[in-house]
Amino acid sequence: TALGRKPTFDEYQKDFRQVAGFLTATELEGRKAAFAEEFSQRAEFKSKYDSKSDGADYVNAIVATAGVVPSNKTDVSNRQGAHIITRGQALRELLESPEISARFFNEAFVVIGYFAYLRREPDAQYLVWLNTLNTTGNYRQMIRGFIESAEYRARFGLN
Repeated sequence: TALGRKPTFDEYQKDFRQVAGFLTATELEGRKAAFAEEFSQRAEFKSKYDSKSDGADYVNAIVATAGVVPSNKTDVSNRQGAHIITRGQALRELLESPEISARFFNEAFVVIGYFAYLRREPDAQYLVWLNTLNTTGNYRQMIRGFIESAEYRARFGLN
């Protein structure tokens, strides 16, 4: 969302490992916080947002990229501008807002379906699955489509 594009399969694999595992709630929270900080230091992120010198410009740029105005925008902007929170913390608070989370949930759900079940980048069928979720809300149908696909079954020698 912050980069204005979907993650690649390789990015997802690497990033998922940073926040996944058999973790306590405290451990998960710590890993998510560390991930947000690390993500905000990546070259691609910095090239997009480092020119935004104050909290308001930085937050406005993220919100513009997301295309959704979260209810916590002003609060996050004020706290980031006053250096109460870091850019990584601001990024996380914005992206985890109910508005941005809801806006990108279905897109993320479909992309993760490709990554988790088919172990690859989405193809043109991505838009069909996204339309299915957006119009019917039938997540089970999409998951079933992946696990019953010849491609998925071939991973386990079931074709």
